[in-house]
Amino acid sequence: FSFLSRYNAWVNPRIYDGAAKLSEAAYRADARLFFGSVHATLNHIMAVDRLWTGRVEGKDRGIRALSQILHDDLASLRAARAGEDGYIQALMDRFTQADLEACVPYRIIRSRRNRTHTLNSDTCSSFGNWLEMAWTMSFGLLFGATGAVFDALSF
Repeated sequence: FSFLSRYNAWVNPRIYDGAAKLSEAAYRADARLFFGSVHATLNHIMAVDRLWTGRVEGKDRGIRALSQILHDDLASLRAARAGEDGYIQALMDRFTQADLEACVPYRIIRSRRNRTHTLNSDTCSSFGNWLEMAWTMSFGLLFGATGAVFDALSF
């Protein structure tokens, strides 16, 4: 996962370079992504990264909704993304295999109840499972776009 965090830090500037090629209107328009626009989707990915790293570390990182807009412009979002990538790299570098395989108790955003997410009745969702899923979903969300959005984000 240390390698994947470095790959993430390598690829994210390229995604943001693609987003910067879009007009402001295209960047904010509904691109038929899960969170609508490229802007909202990039904010969502950052929010989920902060949410899960906070859960793993037992910290409140300020995420209150999966659709939370953390930064209203691409430049500040991009700078925050670079910082978050460094944060994730440092976290992965200090985690042991046991840390990555441990069950992660957490509270669902919409609920006051504490939970331990399970993928099925026998398997707990580990941080390692989340990382693999998050990177896969991030690429699917961004590269599932079509037209000008896809062309701008392709590298």
